[in-house]
Amino acid sequence: MAGLEPRPCVLVAGARARWEPEVLAALAGARMVVLRRCVDIVDLLGAASAGAADAAVVAADLDGLDAESVRALRAADVRVVAVPATAADGDRMARLGVTAVDASAVVPALESVLTVADTMTWGHSTAPAPVDDRPAAADEHPGRIVAVWGAAGAPGRSTVATALAAERAAAGRRVVLCDLDPYAGTLAQSLGILDETSGLLALARALNEGLFDASALTAGLRSVPPGVEVLTGLPRSERWVEVRPGVVESVATLAASRADVVLDCGFGLGDAAAPSTRERITSEAIECADHVVVVGTAEPTGLSRLARALVELGETGSRSAKVPVTVVVNRMRASLGWRLDDVAGMVADVAPGAGLFFWPYERAALDRASVRGVTLPELGETPLRDCAREMLERVFDAVPAQVPKSR
Repeated sequence: MAGLEPRPCVLVAGARARWEPEVLAALAGARMVVLRRCVDIVDLLGAASAGAADAAVVAADLDGLDAESVRALRAADVRVVAVPATAADGDRMARLGVTAVDASAVVPALESVLTVADTMTWGHSTAPAPVDDRPAAADEHPGRIVAVWGAAGAPGRSTVATALAAERAAAGRRVVLCDLDPYAGTLAQSLGILDETSGLLALARALNEGLFDASALTAGLRSVPPGVEVLTGLPRSERWVEVRPGVVESVATLAASRADVVLDCGFGLGDAAAPSTRERITSEAIECADHVVVVGTAEPTGLSRLARALVELGETGSRSAKVPVTVVVNRMRASLGWRLDDVAGMVADVAPGAGLFFWPYERAALDRASVRGVTLPELGETPLRDCAREMLERVFDAVPAQVPKSR
C-alpha cells in the first residue's frame, strides 16, 4: 500500500540456540520481518541469494560460517549480525568483519548495520562493504616486506629470494620467507623441508575460519638454517583457488610485525582485485611490498622478458608502480659477450631509478645447494653470497617509500 514505510527483512539462523525465541520476539517488536528461519548455512545462503533479505542474524558457532560464506552474504547485500556463545566466538567474528552482540542487543545492531549514508530507506545498497578477514595489525611494522618477482622462464626468483632471506638471517635479523608461486612452489623441496602440509594453505584455511592470529602463523612456519622461517607453498598448481583474496596481504602484514618478510612470487601480473585469476596471488604480494626485486637472466630471451616485465610493472598504475625497485640480472657470464654498461643502459631506459645488481652464473654452487637442500650461507663464501650481501642494505634498510598500503 502506498505511503507505508518499507520494513527490513531478516533471515535468522540460530542453530536452535536458546536466544532464538528472544530475538524473534525483539524483531517482531521492532517491526522487522522475519523472512525465514534457516536450518543451516546452506539454507541461509540459498535464502540470501533470492535477493529479498536485508540482514541475517546468525549463531556465531553456526557450522560453515566462515569468511567465504560471509563474503557470499555480503555479495547478496545481506548484512550480518552474530550472537556469540563464547568470547572466542566473538573474537572469531571480529576477524571475519561481522558484528557480534548479545541477544538483547540484536535489534540496535541490525539498525546500525542497515544504516547506509547514501540510502534513505531500507533496502539494498549498490556497494556492500567487503568482508575484512584480515587480522588487526598496526600500519607501521618493524619488518620490511620484499617481493621477489620476474618474468616467465625460470629466471631464478626462488634462488634470489632464498639467498636474500638467508643472508638477512645470517646478519642477525629474523626473517620469514613465503612461497607464493601460484603455479606450485618449490621452496620446500629445495630447502629439504619434508613436511607434507602446505603452510600457505593452512593459513588460508585459518583466515577463512576466522582463526588466523600470531599463534596460527607460528604453527604454519618451518625453520631452516641459518634462522629463516619458511612458509611452504602450494603442493599442486590447481589449489591456488584456495588462497582467497586478502590471504597474501594478511599473512605478509602479520609476519612483518615480527620479522622481515621475503615473498617468493610467481611470474606475470594479474589484477589484484580479480579473484578468478591465478596471477592475483602475485599481484597481491607486490601490492603489499615495501620493495620489489625484479629478476631476469642475462641471456637474450631473458633480457627481453626482463624489459617487458619492468615495463609491465611500471604501467600497473597501482602502489606497486611507486615502491622502490631493484633489478637482478642473473646468470651473468663473460661468454655471452655483453658489456655491463649495455645491460645497465637497457634497464635504465625501461626502469629509471631502479637499482641494478649483476649475479654471476655459479652453477656448481647452486647444484651443491640444491642437492643438499641448503641455503647459500651454509656453503661458505661464494660470489653469489657476496651479491646477496651487497643488496641487503638497499633492499631492507633503505627508508621505505611513503606510499600508503592498499587496504
